[in-house]
Amino acid sequence: MALRLLYFVFVRQGGWLVLLGRSSAAKDVELLVLRWHRRLVAKKWTYPNRSGRPRIDEAVVALIERMARENTGWGYRRIQGELLKLGHRTAASTVRRVLKRLRIPPSPTRNSDTSWRRFLRAQAGSMLACDFRYVDCAVTVKRVCVFFVMEVGTRYVHILGTTTNPDGRWTTEQARNLLMELDDRASEFRFLVRDSAAQFIASFDSVLTTTSGDHTERDTTLHHDPITRPETPAVEPYVAGECLAA
Repeated sequence: MALRLLYFVFVRQGGWLVLLGRSSAAKDVELLVLRWHRRLVAKKWTYPNRSGRPRIDEAVVALIERMARENTGWGYRRIQGELLKLGHRTAASTVRRVLKRLRIPPSPTRNSDTSWRRFLRAQAGSMLACDFRYVDCAVTVKRVCVFFVMEVGTRYVHILGTTTNPDGRWTTEQARNLLMELDDRASEFRFLVRDSAAQFIASFDSVLTTTSGDHTERDTTLHHDPITRPETPAVEPYVAGECLAA
């Protein structure tokens, strides 16, 4: 073991002495040869630069999104098979990655979203929302109540009337005026969003129910019995903001 160590020390010192004895020209030639050899090897064995997987076509992304939204029971492999029928070779992992980027859940839970936001998007065209807006009169120093109804789909606001004493009978009469104003369009609306104010008595609901032949709804409840959801935002601040902006 000791002899082997002495041999390595002797070889290393001999190499240093040889380097010290060589001229600078010989060293430059050796460096040029080594540089040329490195370039030769790099040119021979270097592969072209790759930036990872090729980018998926936007048309395929649109197809994946449409299939997932219109067919809630289709999983990744089913969508992959349907794309293959259309001539698009796409891996199931790519379908999963695209749906994850679009924030579309997997097929078992894709159709379980019953949130208030989704209900509004689905039923906005057939929904009305009503509320009260209180305004202080600068002349008489009295608080005036403005009753309005908004078409959720178009954000069109119907100002039905103003009063200083809003009660159930007055609100019911304004509901009849609304039906007269809507005329033939009254049958297009199936839901009414309102809060649990005391002005909304049973006759108010019965006017809309018996006339349109459909159910009067409060907030997101799909039963005839009104149920208050306090977490649902009121319509009045939205309309007030729109009026101030105008």
